[in-house]
Amino acid sequence: MHSHDLISVSVGEIRPNGEGNLSLILQAAAGEILPTYSAGAHIDIIIPRHWPPAVFPVRHA
Repeated sequence: MHSHDLISVSVGEIRPNGEGNLSLILQAAAGEILPTYSAGAHIDIIIPRHWPPAVFPVRHA
């Protein structure tokens, strides 16, 4: 992969996916167009139920 193959994206939405995990809905950065195959791209964050919350620390601004 080369730098010209990369597309800047931001997280448009974080929501539960109904299975105890989170989905990140990605959006293209201003002025950029996501390729058709990436439209509506998302990443599922799988959080095993047996892991303690300390595994995923949360920082507050």
